[in-house]
Amino acid sequence: MPALFAAAAAVALAAADGPSRALPYDAIRDPVITGAAAAGWVLLHVLEDRLASETCRWCEPPPFDLSARGALRLQSSDTPATASDVVAYGAVPLAGLGVDFFVSGRDAKTAGVDALIAAETVALAGLAGQAVKLTVARRRPAAYASGAARASADDDASFYSGHASAAFAVATSFATCASMRGDGDAWVAWAAGLPLAALTGYLRIAADRHYLSDVLVGAGAGTLFGTLVPRLLHSPGAAGTPQQRGPARLPALTFGGRF
Repeated sequence: MPALFAAAAAVALAAADGPSRALPYDAIRDPVITGAAAAGWVLLHVLEDRLASETCRWCEPPPFDLSARGALRLQSSDTPATASDVVAYGAVPLAGLGVDFFVSGRDAKTAGVDALIAAETVALAGLAGQAVKLTVARRRPAAYASGAARASADDDASFYSGHASAAFAVATSFATCASMRGDGDAWVAWAAGLPLAALTGYLRIAADRHYLSDVLVGAGAGTLFGTLVPRLLHSPGAAGTPQQRGPARLPALTFGGRF
């Protein structure tokens, strides 16, 4: 997902001329933060089998999670699982970027900077989420229900939902950026992004990949990152975040994966 944002932002910033209402973005510090967080996220995922505990630490689900699972999961898990990938890593970022471009007054540079901020946000959220998964080692609902021996460390990576966290981080980041600028139509960014992020969470439960509590905590974590990263690192008056001077040349950040 950060790769998509970086590519879109690079095009927008290269084409942008003249004054802009873009939020502050440090062309050295922020790409370093994004790249380091994304690399850490990938590394933890790649080394998951080595770093994870040998068995689940949180094995038994509480009654309300079992009730929600029975009410929301679908018999076939493949379709909602695929749909959750498409929505979280496709629809949410594309809708966020598109809406952001229009609510910013079709300012390509502003939308490009917001995309880079969203990439930074989701990379940090992803790193934190993967670390929590390895620490908590919660058994996934499908693995718990089957009663079979653990096939891989991913069977104990239920808490919390990385898809929900990523979707809410991106949606909230774009909407927060629009609100910080005082865009009159910033509410559209909230109205467009949050329902798609919520759909992602539902699909993860329907696919029997997560419990309701996994999704709720993931949504909360993503929202927290989506709110704090723009406000703490990219507020106009924040220390160490000078306004860009002219089109910035930023390194491409490549990252992909399913969590």
